[in-house]
Amino acid sequence: MPVIQGRTREQLRQHIGYALGALYVSSASEDGDADKKDIIDNTLVLGGADNHIGKWLRFTSGSNDSEIRRVTDSAVASDKTTLEFLPATSAATADGDTYELWHWDYNPSVVDDFINQTIISATGNAYDPIENIELHGDGKQVRFDIPSNISMISKIEYREKVTFT
Repeated sequence: MPVIQGRTREQLRQHIGYALGALYVSSASEDGDADKKDIIDNTLVLGGADNHIGKWLRFTSGSNDSEIRRVTDSAVASDKTTLEFLPATSAATADGDTYELWHWDYNPSVVDDFINQTIISATGNAYDPIENIELHGDGKQVRFDIPSNISMISKIEYREKVTFT
């Protein structure tokens, strides 16, 4: 079984995209226009003009990190692909901004929602159980600090009485 602990949501999302054959990850090779509606990449050599219309852009760094936009036009000129999108982003794209280009069938926000649903479904079933018996009291103490090494509490048990000889 692969180790998934410690993976970021971005890594999980990209793993899903690669498995679906629906994702291209890259970065801008120069600054975009001031109109905040395009990204320029000299490594995106997949297809020609208008080949990327309808695909989803998800920015993964820079001022537009986590914003999702729909590609409305794509053009290739001077060995550079320009992707135009709507609506405009909060800031112009910059050289080095990373992004994900998703196939039009796979909206990245829906993929994020699938990840959230999976995490919720796995809660209580997939975490490594750790029992901490340091937190015990004498019947008078009612408040305990949670140790920093505990990431989730799924069950609290208490003993109402103890019988002994």
